[in-house]
Amino acid sequence: MDWGPGVSGLIGGLVAAGLSYLWSGQVPSDFRGRDAQSLIAEYRWHYRAVNFTFFASLCGAIVAYSRGWAANNDWRLFSTAFGGGIVLPLAVLYGWLGRDRFADFWFASCAKDDVPFWVARWMVYLCTAAFFAGLAGYLRSAL
Repeated sequence: MDWGPGVSGLIGGLVAAGLSYLWSGQVPSDFRGRDAQSLIAEYRWHYRAVNFTFFASLCGAIVAYSRGWAANNDWRLFSTAFGGGIVLPLAVLYGWLGRDRFADFWFASCAKDDVPFWVARWMVYLCTAAFFAGLAGYLRSAL
């Protein structure tokens, strides 16, 4: 029996819990005169739509892998599904809500999970890079 994945998962979970503890309380409780809890309640359907899109994207990738439509070691499909599942719904929300309301949504999403703004911003940067790396990999192999 190989203990490596279990041990690395346990270590990763402990690191995530420690970082969460260190970062707690760094997000302010109000934004532009509005309480964080009222903004979270206002944008709850937006969160559900983004989460549904993300999980649908990942489930589509899992189905593609299990059906043999992509090789098991092909990183491009997972990269495109994971990055696109985050970036594309946020881009649609930004276009739909406008800059000011999207700023309210962004604050509420950070306050809901107690994540500092800079961490959330860098996660979106990494997901964008993953999405475009996956697309570039597909385009490179198609040419």
